[in-house]
Amino acid sequence: LSEVIERLKLNMPVIMSSKLTPNFYINEGMVTIEDSEKNGNVDSHAMGHAYLAVGIMELPEKLHAKEGKYCLLVNNSWGTGWGAGGYS
Repeated sequence: LSEVIERLKLNMPVIMSSKLTPNFYINEGMVTIEDSEKNGNVDSHAMGHAYLAVGIMELPEKLHAKEGKYCLLVNNSWGTGWGAGGYS
C-alpha cells in the first residue's frame, strides 16, 4: 500500500485488482469497509476485477479505526453509471 500511495502522490495512476463485495457494484461514489459486509448481488467479477487508482486522500481521523487512514479514488471500466460518474 505504501508504494501505491507514493505513486499516486506523484500523480501516477496505479492498476489495481481485488475481489469485489456487493457494495462495490452499487455505490454513489464511496465503497466502505463497513458496508462491505452487507448482503447483495455479485457476478463473475467478484472473484477478481481490475480498476485504476487515480488519486488518494486522507480520511478524517474519526474514520481511521473503521476505514483506515487513506481513501483511494478509483476509475472503473463499467462506465459513468457506476459510482459517481465512473469513479468511487
